[in-house]
Amino acid sequence: VELWRGDTKTEHTDNMMMGEHHAGLGIRGSGTYAQEASASGHIVAHGYAKDHGSDGLITRMAVKADARVIDYDHLRSLARRAAQRAQSEEQAARARGDRKALESARTLGWLASGDSGAGGGAAGASRFAVAMGYDAIRIPSHGQWIIRNRTALRVSHQVRSE
Repeated sequence: VELWRGDTKTEHTDNMMMGEHHAGLGIRGSGTYAQEASASGHIVAHGYAKDHGSDGLITRMAVKADARVIDYDHLRSLARRAAQRAQSEEQAARARGDRKALESARTLGWLASGDSGAGGGAAGASRFAVAMGYDAIRIPSHGQWIIRNRTALRVSHQVRSE
């Protein structure tokens, strides 16, 4: 799958390719957001590259064939079920006085839910994806991807946003 990502700062795109890269926060979870390669995807990437009148770059990349990818809605469903299971396991562990099981249930709950409920648990869904071994989250309704593991990408090149 070919993706485009626009960025206002050249050093961000350089770091994405070969340096110390720091993924950002987003409305649907943390990671590196990119658009599917299409006319509209390129327009969105161009908009990010030109944000606030900057002369940014657009990075062209592809998701490797062996990357583990999950659709956002399916991930949210799995995370909700895991959070419910964590609540049940926490109650049962508390009733038994099992501290180890209680800690495991709390960890599962933290992985599967947002820190404070902000973003409807989107942060938790993103965290949960990593815990489940996924490299990327696909959001078909927006033609968008959240890259959680940049080694799952082949970064082709950068182009000046024109």
